[in-house]
Amino acid sequence: MAVSGCSIASGQNSAGWSRLRPAVTLQTGFARTFQLNLGGTFGDGPAWQNRAILDFQNVAAKGDAISVNGWITIDTPSHRRDWIGGIAYRAPACRAGRGSVTVTAGWQRWLFPSVLGGVRDHLIALNGAYRTRWKAPITVTADHWIILDSPLQKGHLTLIQANVAHQLYEGHGVRLVLRHGPSTSYSYKFWNKPGWRVLRYGGSLSLDGGGFTLEGAVRQQAGIAPRVPDYTYWSVLLSRRL
Repeated sequence: MAVSGCSIASGQNSAGWSRLRPAVTLQTGFARTFQLNLGGTFGDGPAWQNRAILDFQNVAAKGDAISVNGWITIDTPSHRRDWIGGIAYRAPACRAGRGSVTVTAGWQRWLFPSVLGGVRDHLIALNGAYRTRWKAPITVTADHWIILDSPLQKGHLTLIQANVAHQLYEGHGVRLVLRHGPSTSYSYKFWNKPGWRVLRYGGSLSLDGGGFTLEGAVRQQAGIAPRVPDYTYWSVLLSRRL
């Protein structure tokens, strides 16, 4: 069955609730500072950033997952902490041409004492990802946040990203991948920040092997909205899959 050129993905949950397969990802590393998709940065940096993700896979259908995650950024000079926690459900939605679409919906809690006098928000977080291949793997994602409760003005924020992956090397149990592409964000009354916010182009180089991933990334930002600065952002992150 097809809907608007998108054939619905099908499949039964062969695993069932009794055979859920948990997967854990732990990540740590440093970034220039704490950066928001609205375009601003907070803290003098560098920022020590840590993330933990727990995925329960094949919950209701083959290929889906319930994901519980937490992320914290610590400004090293001031030791100020800002963090995000959340839970989401992710599922393959359909086939579209030569690619596939995955959708995610969930809830997030943002606690950012560094931002605008203190952010304490509850949000709905939505994501759609399209993956295909044209000479190289291509991924296009759209993230959308809707504020449910906040001491600031409620609104919506959208982030659109695209990247191309080039495998540079594979052998001896390791893989080296270069990814690069543009991104942009748009705010509709989100914290009273209107309109298009930034245009960015970034690249990352990742080395995978033995359940570890070491990734270095650089991203150049051009501010679109007034008073949003132009600057170069960097990060170096190490991830471990258990």
